[in-house]
Amino acid sequence: MTNDDKTGRPSKVSDILTAILKDRGWNRIVRQHRVFDEWEGAVGTIIAKNARPVRIDRGVLLTIVSSPVWTQELTLMKKTIIGRLNDRLGEPIVLDIRFIQGDMPDDS
Repeated sequence: MTNDDKTGRPSKVSDILTAILKDRGWNRIVRQHRVFDEWEGAVGTIIAKNARPVRIDRGVLLTIVSSPVWTQELTLMKKTIIGRLNDRLGEPIVLDIRFIQGDMPDDS
């Protein structure tokens, strides 16, 4: 058990995990993956049913889209979506979005 140097009390698990993530340089990776939690709130329910983010790498969000029509529509909305996501994330995590048509992943 690790003690907090200032109080002598045991350290919080969240503080220990935060320190580990920071020491290993994984903070940005964890922050990037928040995009999956924020997606529906940023794009709305209808878009979220027709487009799902599947991966983010170096700020590029790969998103599976249900049809060519949705691919075209979302491509036209790309800058707006990036802005909404980054506003919700509180920092410029998403730099670009690539939309590809494919089978929609399960919700499970």
